Amino acid sequence: TVFAELKEVEDILPFGRYILLEGLSDPGNMGGIIRGVDAFGFDGLIVGPNSVDVLNEKVVRSTMASIFSVNIYIMKDIKEMETLKSKMFRIFATSLEERSLIPQNADLRDNIIIIIGNESQGVSKEMRDFAANSLFIPMVGGAESLNANVSASILMYESLRQKS
Repeated sequence: TVFAELKEVEDILPFGRYILLEGLSDPGNMGGIIRGVDAFGFDGLIVGPNSVDVLNEKVVRSTMASIFSVNIYIMKDIKEMETLKSKMFRIFATSLEERSLIPQNADLRDNIIIIIGNESQGVSKEMRDFAANSLFIPMVGGAESLNANVSASILMYESLRQKS
């Protein structure tokens, strides 16, 4: 294979900025998020349980070659969240609940993991229990939610903006 090796969660160093995908099913969404991880200088992507195969042909194609420069970690089981918590990451889950933090009011500069959930169900309760906070992207139009790729990109941009 021509890809960088897929790594394990235990290989993640205890600092940096990561996106964690939980149950993401659309290959185009995953490919776009990989491009965002590359574009916004995140340290890696964690592919959580029940997500589309990161080596799926449509995923790879939609990364527009960013898959070659992004660290990708495979989470085999949700219990591996304990490993990430032990590394002192601040874990954020995305949410549609307005009482959650808006991204500008959360410290997203470093040592963070942002969980992006399944396109229709969002982040599971089990995964949300590992998060210290949840993030809500305010919207003024009539859309009830944003595409997973769009949400991830907005949050990664805000993290980069804060870090700059």
